[in-house]
Amino acid sequence: MDLNTYRSSLSFFGNELSGVRPLYFGNKSFKWSYGTYFNTSTIGVELYLFNYLKIKDFFASLYLRYGFPFKNNGFGFCIPKIFVYRNFSLGFSTDLWTQYYYRKGFSVNSNIV
Repeated sequence: MDLNTYRSSLSFFGNELSGVRPLYFGNKSFKWSYGTYFNTSTIGVELYLFNYLKIKDFFASLYLRYGFPFKNNGFGFCIPKIFVYRNFSLGFSTDLWTQYYYRKGFSVNSNIV
């Protein structure tokens, strides 16, 4: 059961800008949450399991992907703010996957805000 899916669905029928935050488990210094995502693509159906982790001001996300019928599986993680200085921040994300037709692959992304 994905509690955040139900919570975000409720915000669709109300005022989504009223300060409703995602549901996290933990306390002020350590929080964890999860979410699911279902996607159809050209090589089949994909099911994602997202994990969100927040330790004080550090936030990271990790996902696992299972796809069928062509075995398109993978995982990735994202740290949106590795380095912060005044109004400048640097983030990082990477994805690794394996697929029946396209074999193995990876991507690396960085953001500067």
